Amino acid sequence: MNMIVQTPQSWFERLGGSSIRGLDPGFPFRLRVLVPGYSVTPRHSMFEYFREMGSKLIPKVLRHEPLELGKDASLMFVLPERWMSVHEQQLFLYRLKNHPQARDMKAVDVITQEALIVGGLSSETLALFQIEGNDPEAGLMSENIN
Repeated sequence: MNMIVQTPQSWFERLGGSSIRGLDPGFPFRLRVLVPGYSVTPRHSMFEYFREMGSKLIPKVLRHEPLELGKDASLMFVLPERWMSVHEQQLFLYRLKNHPQARDMKAVDVITQEALIVGGLSSETLALFQIEGNDPEAGLMSENIN
C-alpha cells in the first residue's frame, strides 16, 4: 500500500517555496511568500487540510500579544487575508517583523493572494505559482506545478 504523508512544510516546498531564498534584510527571520495565480481560489482542494493554518495567531500578531513560541519557531500563514480587515492586511508583515518575539522566529512562510500583504517585499522573498491546466477543482497531488 502506498501512502503519501504531507506536512505543511513539504506542501509549501512543493508549491514553490523551495525556490525562494527568503533573505530580506528588513526581517529578522527568513520570510518566504507564495502567491497563487489568478485561477487558484481558496476553495481549491489543495487548501483543504491547511486552510486554517496560522489563523489563530493573526490577532496576537496584530496586537503584539505573546505567541507561545519555542526558540527558532517556524510559522506558516495560509491565505491570512481571509481573517483580516484591509487595514490589518497592510500592517500584517510590519507587525510580524516588529513583534516582541520576532527574535524567536526562525522562518515565516505565507501563502497569500492579497497585494496589500505583499506590497513592498523584495523579489528575494516572493514566488508565484500556478496549477498546470488551471483546473480550480483539481487536487495538488495529481497536478504538476510550474
